Amino acid sequence: MVTQQIASINPETMPAGGGAPTGNLLVQSARFALWNYNNTQKDTLALKLVLVDDTGATFEQYISAGDPSKCIPSPDGKSAVVISGEGITRGSNFSFFMGELINVGMPPDKLAANDVSVLDNMYAQFDIKAQPTRAGLANVDGRARTVMVPVLIHNLGWEPSKRGTVAQPAPGAGMAPPALAVAAAPAAPAAAPVPPAAVPTGVAVDRNALMLATVQTGIATHQGQPVQRQDVAGHIFSAMGADPSRDQLTQLLFGPTFAPAIAVGGLKLEGETISTA
Repeated sequence: MVTQQIASINPETMPAGGGAPTGNLLVQSARFALWNYNNTQKDTLALKLVLVDDTGATFEQYISAGDPSKCIPSPDGKSAVVISGEGITRGSNFSFFMGELINVGMPPDKLAANDVSVLDNMYAQFDIKAQPTRAGLANVDGRARTVMVPVLIHNLGWEPSKRGTVAQPAPGAGMAPPALAVAAAPAAPAAAPVPPAAVPTGVAVDRNALMLATVQTGIATHQGQPVQRQDVAGHIFSAMGADPSRDQLTQLLFGPTFAPAIAVGGLKLEGETISTA
């Protein structure tokens, strides 16, 4: 039975997160649970990740999701049941984690069932990122507030496992660069996901040329309208399947050489939006 007391979700009272595991990790299970910060605070709703590194060591990592007076774990932990208000909101660390997951290639349609067990058996590279700034929350002690997030997916849970075949990254390798700061502009019409295009598999290709062609196809299909970087990532995952070059292309998409790669074709990247320069 969920406690009637309201759990603290204030970053000022959260641990800094420096002990979170990083590198290549297998998600053994992903479930919602109530967490009390190792008996130091009241319960909060969290995503509980059981992670296994390449040596077989197991870790538990909790990603705070919100107030248990509004949302509680289902009996099997696979979903969060709304009991009042709006449930999990976009300002939570869980929302930030899931947004980063989509950005590096989790197809959004796989989240439609609202079942976090879709993360089970995913093998990915994880790193630490700064928590998003939230209005009205002062950083009293000056500590950096961080969240463990995926920065590169090696295989999704339903794909053949690549565990044991991928080298551990150097510290900080594969981290997606921060979004570019751009001036506010009128909202463009929402772009549909990039449709399937001819993405060659199983052959040696020029990654920059293939990336440029993929993005150009998306923009042309949308009659010159901008497309989102996460839509391109979703297309790469669905079109290339388990092809070995898929990870390389995804790493390019979220790496520092992506903007120069598409600039040669007259395209630009602003934040997460790709458009004609």
